[in-house]
Amino acid sequence: LSDHLRDAVDQVAQATKPEELPPEIRSFWPVIPRQRQVSAIPRKHELLVEFWRSREGHHAFFYPWAGRILHEGLGHLIAYRIAKHRPNTISVSVNDYCMELLA
Repeated sequence: LSDHLRDAVDQVAQATKPEELPPEIRSFWPVIPRQRQVSAIPRKHELLVEFWRSREGHHAFFYPWAGRILHEGLGHLIAYRIAKHRPNTISVSVNDYCMELLA
């Protein structure tokens, strides 16, 4: 499933107009230009990383679209390595599409 999702995101990244996309993906077209304006749409072998600061702390969002299990393991590994380098409290949140580290 993750491979198919990555293929769909790659199709969106390459598309310049809605007619280039399958009908089920074409329905997302209204948000695609805005996503390109504020961030990026990653190609199949790219990783999208976004940063945001809030009252709760510093957020880093990673979008590998690789599934919850992989995101859990990878998120905790990254948090562990960051904490080893500079002690900090890091919260890890995951879903099927991305992971968030909050410090």
